[in-house]
Amino acid sequence: MPSNQRYLFMDIPFIIIQSVAIFFHFFGAEMKSLICGLTRPKRRRGRTLFYVLSGVCGIYFLSIITVDPRYTFTNTNTHSACILPDLNPWDKSILQFDWHPEPIACDPTPSLVFIDSMGKLQFNKSAITEQHLDKLSCKYSEIIRPDREDDYISLSTENELTRPVTIKSDFVRVKCTDNNKLIFDKILLQASIINNRREILPESEDQYSVFMFGVDAVSRLAGIRKLPLTYKYLKEELQALEFKGHMKTGDNTFPNLISILTGKKPFSSELPPVTGPFDNYPFLWNNFSQISYATYFSEDSPEMHTFNLGKKGFKNQPTDHYMRPFWRAIKKTDLVSTLLDDAFIGLEANKINVRKKSSLCYGNTPKYMLTVQFYKDFLQKYTKKRRFALSWLNSLSHNYVNFLELGDNDFKDFMKWMHNEGHLENAFLLFMSDHGSRIDAIRNTYVGRIEERMPLLLMVPPNSLKRKFPKTYENLKENTQKLTSHYDIYKTLVDIMKNNIPSNEVSISRGISLLTKIPNDRSCSNAGVPEEYCSCYSPQPIPVYTPKVKILSKFVVDQINLLLQPEGDKCAILSIKEVKDAQEISLGLKHTGDVEFFSIWKYFKEPEKEKELRYLILIQTTPGDGLFEATVKVDSEGNISLFGVPSRTNKYGDQSACISDHIRRNFCYCNNLLNPQV
Repeated sequence: MPSNQRYLFMDIPFIIIQSVAIFFHFFGAEMKSLICGLTRPKRRRGRTLFYVLSGVCGIYFLSIITVDPRYTFTNTNTHSACILPDLNPWDKSILQFDWHPEPIACDPTPSLVFIDSMGKLQFNKSAITEQHLDKLSCKYSEIIRPDREDDYISLSTENELTRPVTIKSDFVRVKCTDNNKLIFDKILLQASIINNRREILPESEDQYSVFMFGVDAVSRLAGIRKLPLTYKYLKEELQALEFKGHMKTGDNTFPNLISILTGKKPFSSELPPVTGPFDNYPFLWNNFSQISYATYFSEDSPEMHTFNLGKKGFKNQPTDHYMRPFWRAIKKTDLVSTLLDDAFIGLEANKINVRKKSSLCYGNTPKYMLTVQFYKDFLQKYTKKRRFALSWLNSLSHNYVNFLELGDNDFKDFMKWMHNEGHLENAFLLFMSDHGSRIDAIRNTYVGRIEERMPLLLMVPPNSLKRKFPKTYENLKENTQKLTSHYDIYKTLVDIMKNNIPSNEVSISRGISLLTKIPNDRSCSNAGVPEEYCSCYSPQPIPVYTPKVKILSKFVVDQINLLLQPEGDKCAILSIKEVKDAQEISLGLKHTGDVEFFSIWKYFKEPEKEKELRYLILIQTTPGDGLFEATVKVDSEGNISLFGVPSRTNKYGDQSACISDHIRRNFCYCNNLLNPQV
């Protein structure tokens, strides 16, 4: 399926609710007459029906043609060494779309049953007492995924729950009645190890586990804005490495996950599209399974699952523990609530709450927390064993970027739990995304279109890696400041799987393990980032004698002199001797003039232009003939600022021996050298 196809049917429930509300408001009397059978002329009844149907179709059509246009961009400099963007997460063009939703309000009623850590289904006695249920009767049936089927589930024979009973499957349906009235009907989950008969070997410092926690459509900058608690805990407590130059390799989730899990380019000769299931794709979880790892894959929001939306999914269950049957069971057993949730979530995203409970809930639990619970149980059941786990959350961020912050505290607590329980001792943790927000209004801003191409990636390597392989750890740290792509994640996972640490790979191929040193001059072409997703800046030489360059050069030397002021009269005041070189650094992404789909706004709107210009200036100063290279930023209002600290590119010897500050020594030319004492 083409990657730029818009799945408009996802909006239909929301549009229908709006349409029905509008037409009952304006044509309530007419509709009541039709429903109640009151006498109306046939012509008038037909006209009313025509109005209703035309209105629904009209609203739906208008919702399509009036969405923000999705402009197309391409980068013509994909073969140049990448200069990474440096963007402000709090840019006002993005903050106009930022708001804080109310906390998720789920049904406060506690569950009547639960599955304990030993896999036993039992009654929640305190909840039963609290609700005064004297004639409670519960039945359970295990969820079965039929062979060769990814879209349907079946239920085992119902059994009466009278005492704690061991549940052999990952998912079970429980129905309870009181006085013959149905009061509870829910699907419960666990990671049952009873049916996994494969030998799972222990993890160790020689064979690490891999835990990947993915959140859909989150850029690095969006992570900073919307997940501050998680970000802080990962970086400050777990010393996570933040990859600031990470770029996507495809438009939506499917091609990006394929790059991570197979190392291949989808929709190409490397990995041709399939019309059937994906069982024969070379997913890495198969390789991990072959060397005695327990494997796990989960996604929420089943209507948009990566391998099922417009696709055939899997015939055989792809991993030891697979969450899709859980969501299919919910839809099968509670279809009406599922459809209503899909409809009302759009209203909640527009700050309209018409129900007491949020559409983000399943009973008394936020839906994203069900994924977290399943993940936790998997880690716990296979404690100290080799584990490969990938979860992917869609519900909080795919369509409604501001909902992301609702999961912040829970994500932080999950990471903290993993650390406190010792699960990270011999494991790599990747907190990641596939791409940034694809909401068109955001993507049409200058910052937004770069964000969308630069997804979140933080890595927590095991402590033993730093101790045993300090050079490998230094490679990881250095690579956080370089261009990386999803193909590099694949190569890294392969190195972990093969225990190829320190990596002996010397490669300039499309994918380079993050455990090795990535070249400084890497380009988007080298990294496998297509030209339409390359967010690198690239330099263009400009004449050094122009007035603009003279102004910028003077600004640089003035800033150097300002930096030297704390040393008093020990250092000489520097002036420009010669401007050696000047380059304008601009974002390579240029609007092609096209849009991906028709929108009436394409005739009235344009994508936001570049917000600032950057220049690379190389000057020689006097006295001392120091060579200094500086990056200067000029914003849309003409304000000039330095990007970082200028760097000295030639040796200074004893020119700054009169001072001790290690930073200012790069710039100082001691005054006593101008007037040496005889």
